[in-house]
Amino acid sequence: MTDEALDEEFEGDRAELLAMRADFDDACNKMVELGGGKLHFLGEKPAPGDNVYLIDLPDSSVIIRLSDGGLERGHQFLLDFVDRDSRKPDHMPQSYAIWRLYNGPCSPAMHQLMSWEAAMGMPEDQIAPGEQRFSVIEGVTYRVEYLGATPVEFTVPERPRAGPAVHIVPLATTAK
Repeated sequence: MTDEALDEEFEGDRAELLAMRADFDDACNKMVELGGGKLHFLGEKPAPGDNVYLIDLPDSSVIIRLSDGGLERGHQFLLDFVDRDSRKPDHMPQSYAIWRLYNGPCSPAMHQLMSWEAAMGMPEDQIAPGEQRFSVIEGVTYRVEYLGATPVEFTVPERPRAGPAVHIVPLATTAK
């Protein structure tokens, strides 16, 4: 929405509108500062030249692509499907299923992966072509099952990290 359209929608005092805009601009500037001078987007599809991993699905018209997708801080990768020949983003075919395999205590043996859109209740036919997204956890193994093919298993790579993942602080003890 443009500033002009906002002006037309706003029914209050002009000074009040300017104050609200100044507050909004300040909040946006603070978000950019917190992000080190840029806004971090979650779920962004890779741009040409970005680092991606491709996972072959034999006898399939699609392959899996893993990219950063703004998910590095959460130790995850963005997963999407791309057409085998054109490399353009595509939806996961209806007959396919992705399963997260067991990854530790209290984890179910297998858990079916759901697209972000399905998790938000969006019907499949409302997802724009090539915009379907999944996220997968670093170091975890997944299985892709599809008709007429042997299931394909892959382990998501782990990004190198500097320093310890967790900083442990000893608790102070009190004498009784």
